[in-house]
Amino acid sequence: MPMLPALDPSDPHVKSVRLYPKTYWFLCGATIAVYVFLILAAWALWSVQPVAGLGIGFPILVFVGIHIFKSWGSVDTDEWAAFYFYGRALRTLEPGPYFKPWLVMQIKRAPASLDQFQAPGEPEEVFHGDDKLPLPEGKVRAIRITTREPTASETGHLDVQMTAEWSFYVQFQILDFFMFMARVGSFENAKKLIRDTGEAVLNEFASRRTMNGMIKDLPKINRRLDNRIRALVNTWGMQVFEAKAFAPNVSHKLATAMRDVPIARLEAEQAETRGKGERRRLEEVGEGTAAAQKAMLLATAAGREALLEAEAKGLAAKKKALDVDGEDILAADVATEMAKNATWGVVGGSDGARDMMGAVLAGKEALSKAGSKAT
Repeated sequence: MPMLPALDPSDPHVKSVRLYPKTYWFLCGATIAVYVFLILAAWALWSVQPVAGLGIGFPILVFVGIHIFKSWGSVDTDEWAAFYFYGRALRTLEPGPYFKPWLVMQIKRAPASLDQFQAPGEPEEVFHGDDKLPLPEGKVRAIRITTREPTASETGHLDVQMTAEWSFYVQFQILDFFMFMARVGSFENAKKLIRDTGEAVLNEFASRRTMNGMIKDLPKINRRLDNRIRALVNTWGMQVFEAKAFAPNVSHKLATAMRDVPIARLEAEQAETRGKGERRRLEEVGEGTAAAQKAMLLATAAGREALLEAEAKGLAAKKKALDVDGEDILAADVATEMAKNATWGVVGGSDGARDMMGAVLAGKEALSKAGSKAT
């Protein structure tokens, strides 16, 4: 039998269940006596053959052999086991083989060492289909918890009302096997009671929180869950070491979207950075182009200004040298340019011809005056 750990002062102290080991030995002795009686009867009736070729003794021996075969078993080193006689506790069993008269005694088992189970079941045992569908063999229903609706101030990604699957685990050790069986009857029933208590705790929290609130308050949920389960098993002869809920199992689509949020945020930040860089590049290009155009315009203006100053100085020199009016100098320049750059001209009407001839004559007169003065 496994060694019992020392009880902590806060652990439950329960009255032990009375055992009846003498009843066990009496039943074993009676069973062996029946075996002997049946074997002797088979030997005595061997020659009696109600059916040709088949004596009464052979079926009796077959029954004895089957009963002996089914009366043997074994106990593992990491489990509690005990014999019962239709509800009466007889004795505990050591690890190894045992003899239990078939159809006379019953055996009950439970984990003996520090163990753990997950509610509602291990991941591969949980049925994720609709609760209206038939439960497949070997599967258990998922624990589905619905949160409340969000308020106007709750604007987070998971501040929503939704239904999600939850699970939790319990680490435990059975300290008094017979008390455990007397209180809950079986390990399977104990797991069912613990699951119902854990589900009730989760529903209490979900009724006052959104999914975001449930995730944020998971440490608080775990403390309440641990306390409630410890209180539940306090008189079972069982000690709970830890009970905690896992994060909720949201839908695959939502989980994928939430998983991609950081990626999308990084991509947005990268796009913003690239946009800022491009805008800065265009600003620098624009500033450079504007500066170049400004410099070119300034250079052009400076050149034009210098040219005009040179032309003005030339005209002034001509005016001084020829001793004529400025208008005569300009008219002479215009006539010279017209005569030099044009091989023919078109003028409109008598006024146009007169103007043209006036310009030419004016230029000619100005040049003639300049020539006579020069001589």
